[in-house]
Amino acid sequence: MREFFLGATLLLCGALASAAMPLEGYYVGAGVGQATLELEGANADESFKGDDTSFRVIAGYRIFRYLGVEAFFNDYGTAEDEVFGLNVGGEFRAFGIAAVGLIPFDTIDLFGKIGIARWDGKLIDSDVDEQFFQEENFDPMLGIGVQVRLGQVALRAEVEAQLLSFDDDGDALADGDDWLTMFSVAATWTF
Repeated sequence: MREFFLGATLLLCGALASAAMPLEGYYVGAGVGQATLELEGANADESFKGDDTSFRVIAGYRIFRYLGVEAFFNDYGTAEDEVFGLNVGGEFRAFGIAAVGLIPFDTIDLFGKIGIARWDGKLIDSDVDEQFFQEENFDPMLGIGVQVRLGQVALRAEVEAQLLSFDDDGDALADGDDWLTMFSVAATWTF
C-alpha cells in the first residue's frame, strides 16, 4: 500500500510539474466570443454600434517561454444597428498575424499581442439583405489576455481590438476612428 501512495504521489508531482512548465512549440485552437463593431459618422445619427457572436481559429508557435507568434482568422458575425431609420448590418472578417509577448506564472500566462490583419467587411440593409457598401484593408490590431495551461491544453480569455481604416462617411478617406472589438474564450492544444 505504501508503494502505491509513493507511486501516486510521484505521478501527481510529475503531472503538476509538467503543467507548470510553459510548453514551447506549435499550437492550434478555436474560440467563441462577442464582437462589437463601431463606425463613427460625422454626427450621432450616422454612427453605427452593434454586436454579434464571433468565432475564431488560431495557430501559433511559442518560440520560448516569453515570446510567440500567432496567425488567426476571426469571423465577427453580423452586427446590427439603426442608421437613418434603416436596419443596417455590418459583416466583417479578418485574417492576420501577431507577435505574442507572455509573462508565465506557474500554470497561468498573461499575454499581449500586436499585429496586422487583412480585414474585409460590408454594410447591408438588413431588411432586404441588400449590400450597399464593401471595403477591405490592412490595419493594426492589439490584444491582451490570460490563459491557464493544463498540460498540452490551454484555456484562454482575451480581448482584441482591430482598427478599421474604413471610409464610412463617403469622402474617399479612411477616418481611423472605426473599431472592431472582440471578447473571446478559446482552447488551444500544443503539440
